[in-house]
Amino acid sequence: MKGRPRLPTAVKRQRGTLRKHRENPLEPTPSVERLEPPDWLDAAAKREWRRIVPDLVQAGVLTKTDRPALEIYCREYSRWRRCEKALAEGDVFTTPNGFIQKRPEVNISRESVKLMDKFLSHFGATPATRSRISIQPPNGGEGDELDRIMKAFSG
Repeated sequence: MKGRPRLPTAVKRQRGTLRKHRENPLEPTPSVERLEPPDWLDAAAKREWRRIVPDLVQAGVLTKTDRPALEIYCREYSRWRRCEKALAEGDVFTTPNGFIQKRPEVNISRESVKLMDKFLSHFGATPATRSRISIQPPNGGEGDELDRIMKAFSG
């Protein structure tokens, strides 16, 4: 399909750009839930998973259908960390024949950063995408039960 990718209704609602006449009443709405990292991820990827999942759940953007995207993000995060550790020694190396070459980790790191940015943007987890989102309070902006009781007693 040509043009801009469609945004989910939940993201449009958070950004404040949802228009009733453009709303898709048949859009699937999977439940938001906390997910455990898969066993196949390495330790660094699992740490990133455990760091980012609570924030995504709190924002209401993580569902079980998003698991593959989250797995890819965490895998790329781990790959990027390994590359950056290798690049701490320098961006170039000398071949056995005496030639100076750019380390392959430079390009791998660059590609991992691009993929991480893409997936974080899908979750609204970059500064640019986060600035376009406004989280609605529960109960349609009315606050919680205690807020309603306090307002009733205060006049």
